[in-house]
Amino acid sequence: MSDQEQVQQADQPVEKGESQGLSLEAAGDLASSSMKPDPFWFRFGDGLTHLLVKLLAFILGVLIDIVLGIYALVKGIFVFLYKGVVGIGKIAIKVHRIFHDVDIWGKLTFLINGLGNLARKQWLDGFVFLGVQLVFNIFMDRWGNYFSVKDDPLAYRKFCASLYLWTPGTPWMYYGEEVMMKGNRGATSSDALRRTGMVWGKGESRCKTSEGLTDTANEETVGALEAIDDPTSFLNHERRLIRMRNRHNNLFQHGVFSDLVLYQMSGNEALKNLVIGFKITYDNKRYYLLHNKSPAGQTAQLSENVSLLEDSKIGGRSGVSGSNVSLAPYASVLLAAN
Repeated sequence: MSDQEQVQQADQPVEKGESQGLSLEAAGDLASSSMKPDPFWFRFGDGLTHLLVKLLAFILGVLIDIVLGIYALVKGIFVFLYKGVVGIGKIAIKVHRIFHDVDIWGKLTFLINGLGNLARKQWLDGFVFLGVQLVFNIFMDRWGNYFSVKDDPLAYRKFCASLYLWTPGTPWMYYGEEVMMKGNRGATSSDALRRTGMVWGKGESRCKTSEGLTDTANEETVGALEAIDDPTSFLNHERRLIRMRNRHNNLFQHGVFSDLVLYQMSGNEALKNLVIGFKITYDNKRYYLLHNKSPAGQTAQLSENVSLLEDSKIGGRSGVSGSNVSLAPYASVLLAAN
């Protein structure tokens, strides 16, 4: 090629896409290949980013599930405990009412005392504590059957009623006991004769039971309508005891009872099996309850001067002089410390 041709070729513009030495496009590709990362790392980075996002989303979802699960568990436990506490509370209220109304603890206490008395061969005490608590039961012979052995059964059963109705807790009675109805199985194996119809008037006792048995035990029983007109009847004695008790209801319901060793306090060994005594503490005050289970009058000595609050007045009037208490036969008295 001549020199003139080379100059003309050099002066002509270079067409796009035409290679002449090292073109700008090639230079750009070279620069891109040397300055930018490989496309693989772009894909790797994008994949890793997506993976991390998914991992974070999974972890967040798991945490949310855990929180919701814990919330549901706590809520379930709370609802369960709430319903359980409410249910237990209702049961406790019912049990409390039963124990309060029937005074189960009081009866168990006296039952244990009665067993202890029998174990110590204090037969009369055992009978009083156990008999009073247990014979009031439809599955045992009626209480009236147990007093025929006494010289003065009416006075003695009045004493037992005083002992029972003036004890802690809530007394309860089986119908007919207020007129000393009798009833026992006799030669039968049925309990029907233990719970025959109420005797309202004398001569109305020959009733028939559902099993066709005839009640003959109460032929001489004074009916309620007759007893209520007799001021000396057992029925009116119980009514008087209940009125006395009601005047001091808080004392019998909430007072703290403790045994008195009267024979040591009085220096009289004979009182050991004759007089039952209790000290009662209530509202920071002291009271004394004495029961003379003897058909003869007795004298007891207390540790402080007292005044007479109530007297059962079975065998006469009891009296107080300072700390000395004179008890009438079969009498029960309630005293207050001066």
